[in-house]
Amino acid sequence: MKTFFFTALVICAASITRAETLVVPPGLDNVDGNAASGPGPAVNKPNTIRYQQVYAASEFGLLANAGGGWIVDLLFRGDTAGTTLGVYMPSVRVNLSTTKRGPDELSARFSDNVGTDDTVIFSGQLNTGLCGGHGSGSESFAFEIDASSKLFFYNPAAGNLLFDVRVFQGNTNTLGMIPIVFDAVNVTNDSVSRVWSADVNAITGSVDTIGLPTLIFFWANPMLTVIKETDSVALTWRIPGFLPAPFQTVLESSDSLGSGAQWQAVTNGIVTSNFVSTFSVPLDATGAAAYFRLVSTTPP
Repeated sequence: MKTFFFTALVICAASITRAETLVVPPGLDNVDGNAASGPGPAVNKPNTIRYQQVYAASEFGLLANAGGGWIVDLLFRGDTAGTTLGVYMPSVRVNLSTTKRGPDELSARFSDNVGTDDTVIFSGQLNTGLCGGHGSGSESFAFEIDASSKLFFYNPAAGNLLFDVRVFQGNTNTLGMIPIVFDAVNVTNDSVSRVWSADVNAITGSVDTIGLPTLIFFWANPMLTVIKETDSVALTWRIPGFLPAPFQTVLESSDSLGSGAQWQAVTNGIVTSNFVSTFSVPLDATGAAAYFRLVSTTPP
């Protein structure tokens, strides 16, 4: 009987059928924050802004358990005492990085906070909206920064997540009469804080403990699930449902491990249904031992 070995070796991939979601700080999914904020990832023309916000790694438990994952989308919301408006900003750049600085530890110097894996996830004109002014409950997370075209791989074990936005040209959908107001939290020792400046080219900014509640969509690293059936062993793994190529996972096999291993892509016998791929190996197969791993065509 053939012997099979399965490894969860993953090279920067995402797996789950639907993107997982997380609101940071926690407990604010449907609860309005205790503050409101003008500073945030949007301003009206002719103003500009540089805005950094840090999220504690401890909030990303699922990603930590999976060895990391990909940030797909970030959404913010307006304040219940604010206003609903469309936001069109002709020139915006958004970066994500992994930083050693945690909440309430950010430096006033922007560059001190940026991690070595600093990545531009969005650059260009941003056309979105901000819901606010409904007076009770909480507003919808409608202000969207789509990161799916340049995915950022984040592993909480490496540090905290830094959101870094530069608005070079502010919102042109208003004459400046309608203020942009974000929902915010003002709590010391929570999982967010920020530094910002009303000058997009500033070297330093104002540091405070305020943060904006953020809805984050992400894909965790994939895992091979091994299922023992009557006459076979089934390997299953989830695949992303909507992200662009080459964001794909590939099953590989080898007859040995180590630096000299010859890994080959498994191209036949894989069945995919409802965003789950399955590869079955008959238990009565004979031959040398076999090893399997799941990798990704997308580097971090």
